[in-house]
Amino acid sequence: AASTRLALEHLFALGHREIRCISGDPQNRNTRLRTEAFRRFLRQHRLPCPETHILPGAYSLQHGYTSALRLLDEQPAVTAVFCGDDMIAFGAMAGFRARGRRIPDDIAVVGFMNDPLAGVVDPGLTSIQYPMQDMGRRAFETFLRVRKHPGRSAPQEYLPTTLVVRRSTDPTVAPFTSSELIPNSPNT
Repeated sequence: AASTRLALEHLFALGHREIRCISGDPQNRNTRLRTEAFRRFLRQHRLPCPETHILPGAYSLQHGYTSALRLLDEQPAVTAVFCGDDMIAFGAMAGFRARGRRIPDDIAVVGFMNDPLAGVVDPGLTSIQYPMQDMGRRAFETFLRVRKHPGRSAPQEYLPTTLVVRRSTDPTVAPFTSSELIPNSPNT
């Protein structure tokens, strides 16, 4: 929920009020948490939030693409989209571009998970970054503790996330350069 709020605060600070959500599988717990956080954010900021503002579906490029087209057909005033993951966001960006929309000039896009491709697509995708290494390490440590003490339950732990801001929301961010991918490359 805090991660979703972080992304939405960013969009709101940039002046977006017509924000929509292209989410993943509604049976998925993370999807439900993110969409509820989306609804709560809109309500807290006194923005309308009818069910049509949330487009659930698969965590896929295809869902992102078709949802972007649907949004433009049914809700052309949309100025920003929060996507349930980066694959959805990549598909949405392709859909918006297929209809001639410029990112971020006409519509801003935020993803979730900070896939390695988020930094190399054009424009770079603003995305929520999970501390994956810390999560893996702590999960393994918890596994070892529970294994050593079978009667104890595993503690719930929440690790902080960050928002990696790129050009899909903020045109003032410098574009990707090959030096980000390959240090000391000839194009730096």
